Amino acid sequence: MKLYFKFILLFFTTFIYGDVLLKSNDSFILNENFVFEIEAQGSNIEFPDIKEIDNQVVVNLGTSRTMSNINGNIINKIKKTYSFKPQNNFTLPSFELKVDGKVFKTEEKIITQQTVKKSQLSNFDFQISLSNSSLYVGEEAVLNLKFKYKKDLEIVDLSFLMPIFNNIWSKKIEEQNSSYEENGFVVQELNFLISPQKSGLLKIPSIKIEAKVIDMNNYSYSLFSQGTKTQKIYSNSLEFDVKPLPANVNLIGEFILSTSVSKEEIGQGESLSYKVEINGTGNIEDIEDIKLKIDDVTIFEDKAKIETKIQNNKNVGSYKKSFSIIANKDFEIPSIELSYFDKNIKKVVTQKSKSYKIDVKRTDKQVSFLGLEKAKPQENKKIIEEKIVYKTSLKQMILFFVFGILFTILTFGLYFYVKNRKSEQKEDLPLVKSIKISKTNNEVIKLLLPYIGYNKTLDEMIFKLEKNEDIDLKNIKKEIIKIVESLNL
Repeated sequence: MKLYFKFILLFFTTFIYGDVLLKSNDSFILNENFVFEIEAQGSNIEFPDIKEIDNQVVVNLGTSRTMSNINGNIINKIKKTYSFKPQNNFTLPSFELKVDGKVFKTEEKIITQQTVKKSQLSNFDFQISLSNSSLYVGEEAVLNLKFKYKKDLEIVDLSFLMPIFNNIWSKKIEEQNSSYEENGFVVQELNFLISPQKSGLLKIPSIKIEAKVIDMNNYSYSLFSQGTKTQKIYSNSLEFDVKPLPANVNLIGEFILSTSVSKEEIGQGESLSYKVEINGTGNIEDIEDIKLKIDDVTIFEDKAKIETKIQNNKNVGSYKKSFSIIANKDFEIPSIELSYFDKNIKKVVTQKSKSYKIDVKRTDKQVSFLGLEKAKPQENKKIIEEKIVYKTSLKQMILFFVFGILFTILTFGLYFYVKNRKSEQKEDLPLVKSIKISKTNNEVIKLLLPYIGYNKTLDEMIFKLEKNEDIDLKNIKKEIIKIVESLNL
C-alpha cells in the first residue's frame, strides 16, 4: 500500500513540476508579427535558444516569472514570449525544454496565412483607392488612403505603417494630405504617387491602422490615466493590371533631350565642355546613364544629377550630366538617342541630339621648361697656380700661424653649416618652381599640358583646373606639387 501511494505521489509531482505549454494562434497576417508563448513549471527550467523559424529571425519579447510554495517545494512558473514575421504558411516546430533534469517537448503546430478582410465597424472606416487601375510599367497613379472615425470618439493614439509594396515604387504626396469633418466623422486622407515596376496582375494588400481609444468599461485605478483599448482597422485590398512597355523601351512619359558644347574650336591640349540635359514628366529615375565613346580623345565625366518633385500628381524632374573633352586632333561628338513611350499617342518616340564637329587647331611644338633640359658639361679650364714666396720675420710667422688656425676653424664651420642646410632643404625641381610662382589656373594648365596622359591623378587635377574657375588655387597647387615631386618631373 505504501509503495502504491509513493507511486501515485511521484506521478502527481512529476506532472506538476514538468508542466510545459505552448500558446499561439492558428493563423497569421502577412507583414504582422506572429506571437507565441512557451510556459513551463518546475524548480529548475532550461528553455531552448530560438533564433530562427522558417528562415525568419525570432525576437525574444521578454520573460515573466511567478513563484509558489507547494508542500515546502519552491515552484517556478516561467513564461517566455517570442515573435517573428512569417512570409508563408509554416510549421511551429517542437521545442525541447529541460525541467528538473527531465526533457519535455512541445507539439508541432501548423500555422496558415489568414486572408484579411476590410473591417466593418460602426465607429471606423478605412478605404483605399487608385486613380487608374490599368497601367503600363513605369506609369504613375495616385493611391488614396481615406480613414474615418466618429467625431465624439476619444482617441489617444493612432499608428499607421505604410506597407512595403512588392514591385511598386511609391512616394508620398505631401501637399495633398488633408483632414476634415463629414457626416459626424473626422476624415483624414493621405495620397501617394505609385508606379508599377513589373507587368502582370499586381496587388496592394490590406493596410492596417491601430487606434488606441478610451475604454469606458475598463475601470482604471490610476489617478493620471484612464483605461484604453486598441482597435485594429483594416482597409480593403486592391488589384490592378499592368501592361508591359514596347520592346527595348523602359521610359514612359514626355521628355525633351538637349545638348550643348562650350566651343566648337579648340587648341591642341585644350578642353571643351559637353552637357546633356533631359527634362520632362515620367519615370526619370529609370533613365540609363549616358556614356560617350570617342576615339583618340581624353574624356572626363561628372556623375549624373537627377532631380525630381511631384507636381500636379506627376513625377517631374531632370537628368543632367557634363563631360570635359581634351584632344590633339579634330573629332566629332556623336548624336545621342532617347526613346520613350508616349501614352497619349500610344507610340514610341525617339529624340536625337545634335552631333558636333570639333576643330582642333595645331599649336607650335611644346618647348621644354627651363631647367628640364640636360645640363651642359662645364668646360675644362686650366688653372695656373702661382707660388709666391715671402720673406717674413718670426713674429709675422707666428701671426700667420694663428690666423691660419682661425681661418681653418671658420672654413670647417661654414662647410658643416652649408652641408646641414642642404640636407634640411632640398632644392625644388624646375617644374615645381614654375608651379609655385604661377598665379592663375591657365598658367598652371599651360605648364602641365605636356604631361597629359603621363599620370591619371595628374590628369584629374588638370581637369579640375579647367572646369572650376573658382577653385582654391593655393590648395590644388600643393596637391599638384606633391604629384610632380613623386613623379620626379
